[in-house]
Amino acid sequence: MSLGSLPALPAKARLSTTVALDEPENGDFIFLSTVSDGTSTQTHDYLKNEHNPLENFVPEQAKSSSKTVETPSSRPEDKHTDNGNGGFRPVTQKVNHEFSNQQLQVCCKANASEVKNSHDYLDEAMVTSPITRAIIRGDHTLVLESLRQGENAGTFCSKSGQGYLHIISRHARSDNETAWVPMVYQLSNSGADLNHRDKTGCTAARVAIRRKLVQ
Repeated sequence: MSLGSLPALPAKARLSTTVALDEPENGDFIFLSTVSDGTSTQTHDYLKNEHNPLENFVPEQAKSSSKTVETPSSRPEDKHTDNGNGGFRPVTQKVNHEFSNQQLQVCCKANASEVKNSHDYLDEAMVTSPITRAIIRGDHTLVLESLRQGENAGTFCSKSGQGYLHIISRHARSDNETAWVPMVYQLSNSGADLNHRDKTGCTAARVAIRRKLVQ
């Protein structure tokens, strides 16, 4: 695996394999997207600014494997625009072809109280990155909670043994704030090691993921 420095995402960059997952009534949303430059697949993680991590970042098209769906928001102020100096600031970037070039980006926000009270687990997993909680809400929503600032490697290991999601890095707004933040993953077809610990020695915590994401 290698992490590299990539250019900022142009305003009209082609977004492929983009899936709009959920748009709750409170306006929060998450989506997956893979960005391709025509020669290689690159996954970008962008923040408009540190106080509004998901503000204005909405793909022009959101497509599922079976049908075209609406983008999370159609408001003009939510459209992705280029301000002339690269637009959105790239926070997490990677190029990796180790697992069939299948790279996913998860941008998510959710209500902490909903997460604490939810028991809608569709698949059990282990996480070795310092994330407080990560579960599925409803049928399509993966929600993550992170308390600490910085970057750390970790792994979502599927109990089904059909693969795992590797956490490349993360970004929280502050050390003292519970933040729902963009996360970048790589989908692996390898088997899962439920006893895995990352290099920081973090103890694996029980979380849940959507089974479809690891098949």
